[in-house]
Amino acid sequence: IACEIGGYWKIPSTKEQFIRYTQLSSFCPVMINGGALGAFNHHLPWKHDLETVGLYRKYVALHKELSPYLFSTAVDAHLNNSTIIKNADIENECHLLGNDLFVKVISDSISHCKITFPNHGNWIDLWDDDQMYAGGANIEKIYSLDQYPVFIKSGAIIPLAGKSDWMDIKSKTQSDKTTFLIYPNGRSSLVFHQPKGNGIEYQDVAVSVDEENGIINFNSERKLDVVFLVKQHTKPRKVKGADAYTYNEENKMLKIEKSGTNFQLKIQ
Repeated sequence: IACEIGGYWKIPSTKEQFIRYTQLSSFCPVMINGGALGAFNHHLPWKHDLETVGLYRKYVALHKELSPYLFSTAVDAHLNNSTIIKNADIENECHLLGNDLFVKVISDSISHCKITFPNHGNWIDLWDDDQMYAGGANIEKIYSLDQYPVFIKSGAIIPLAGKSDWMDIKSKTQSDKTTFLIYPNGRSSLVFHQPKGNGIEYQDVAVSVDEENGIINFNSERKLDVVFLVKQHTKPRKVKGADAYTYNEENKMLKIEKSGTNFQLKIQ
């Protein structure tokens, strides 16, 4: 469930290795720094340089942004006798994080990757969500040090913390709102096991999406302030049932705000 950032055996990591360790760890259930071999000398980003510190902060924020997704996936794993890390492939160095995130591991200083996508579904590049790859496709791609090969399954509904600058998620009024990132593809649904606090208690929140009819259904045990971030290639005429909505022309993302327990939104 974790990969120690900086490693733990004999030789200290180079700057490039440390950053790649950080990126891999951020897309594991637990993000943790290594502890052996002089932890305070070899396992801290500021022992390298400011670029390393900046990238470390970026990926810590991404990991924290995914915390509701990771929590809910952990509950699913418990209820269904399953795992959070799925389809781990040592030979091809890749895995699924939950059902909706595909991670290709960069395990050395080389940034050139050969990627084979899972056979099921289509996969959207985390860093360029206009780029989609078919299941089973093979590609080769170079990743600069500030990016890591991660892909979101088309049709995914990803619960987020809503507190980072990633994808313009954070706003002055949004930090305490329940946030979902949605990439519509036909009909999809999610039962989100939403944590109630710092322990293991949770409530179930149901979200379903009907792409063809532009419908989002929401059901919760208690009233929530909700934000939906929907990938939408054209600006809608209106969103029926929303408290407020905005459309970002640059990243083709529709942001819908709504408070309630049970409601339906219609994108027109």
